[in-house]
Amino acid sequence: MTNGRLIDIKQKANNEAKQLMKAILNESKLIPYDQCIDPRLKNFTNKAYVKDVCYDIFGENKEMRCEEKANFCEMCCHFHVGNKFYIKKRDCETRCTNLINGRNPEKKLNKSLRKGKGKGKGKKKGKGEDDL
Repeated sequence: MTNGRLIDIKQKANNEAKQLMKAILNESKLIPYDQCIDPRLKNFTNKAYVKDVCYDIFGENKEMRCEEKANFCEMCCHFHVGNKFYIKKRDCETRCTNLINGRNPEKKLNKSLRKGKGKGKGKKKGKGEDDL
């Protein structure tokens, strides 16, 4: 009797471990996030497209939450990119948010990349120059 119970417990633990591994593997996905940065999302005006995307990704259970402007980008990018690829996820969320708010979805060059342009430091003062 105890041997059969032990086997049942092992099988249950094995199934739970398999489910956990599948969840971990699904978290580390990186698929194209074209749905999140589609031009039809501009200013969040095409509600039919938003509803279709949310339904395709999450089904009926999270569709209403996904259709909210504040949650859409985070949920869409999390589904397509996952948590493992942080930089790609951040890029997706930035481009999606810019598009939804009506700004240009393309990434702008960082000002720190333009090193060497602009004013120089100028001439430094020596030891005795400020005493005069």
